[in-house]
Amino acid sequence: MRSLHQMAMYRLGQPLRINRVDVSRCMENSVHKRVVTLGRPRSQELDDVIIQAATRLIRDLSYAEVTMEAVASKAGVSKATVYRRWPNKAALTVDVLLRQALVMQVPFQGAYREHLIRGMLGLREMLSSVFAEAIVSVIVETQKNEALRGHFYSGFISKMQAIGDANLELAIERGEVRADISKDMIFDQIFGTFYYRLLVVHKPIDDAYIEQIVDNVIRQIE
Repeated sequence: MRSLHQMAMYRLGQPLRINRVDVSRCMENSVHKRVVTLGRPRSQELDDVIIQAATRLIRDLSYAEVTMEAVASKAGVSKATVYRRWPNKAALTVDVLLRQALVMQVPFQGAYREHLIRGMLGLREMLSSVFAEAIVSVIVETQKNEALRGHFYSGFISKMQAIGDANLELAIERGEVRADISKDMIFDQIFGTFYYRLLVVHKPIDDAYIEQIVDNVIRQIE
């Protein structure tokens, strides 16, 4: 339907002129608006809901039984919503494990030796919990999936080590630890022992064994 202005132009015997440049610009603006509307940023609140749903399923089921479809159903979202955030179950599990590890972090209080012992007790709790199967499964899959290996390191290992590094720096400032020690050596000894003993050979780690590990490390760094 013509506008009143267009009808008036016809009645005055003047040809109707359409500015093609303006039309083109209008179309471009329309397309641009649609693209902006579709490109919504991720919602942290929705991420949290999905991670919480995955956490509950990993607690209640075996890791093999947990699927992306089950996570979506538990979270009350579509599968596409989950897959837009994580390409597979293992990648999602990395974020689940990080949340659990952060919850178990202990504040740096008292001497560095006691802090290490408390931290290892928390690590033992996590590696002996229902999340142990998920941890082993993710580690196994990282050997075949380079992208997952990078995500596991950047999304979990490096974040845990950053916390440990900050606490170690504080211990150095307080004079409890030498400044020339190798941070990697300390954490390789602690975490390597735990992962090997609990997840590979399935041997128990009691409190006395934890104190022995810590004392061995402390003797090298004092």
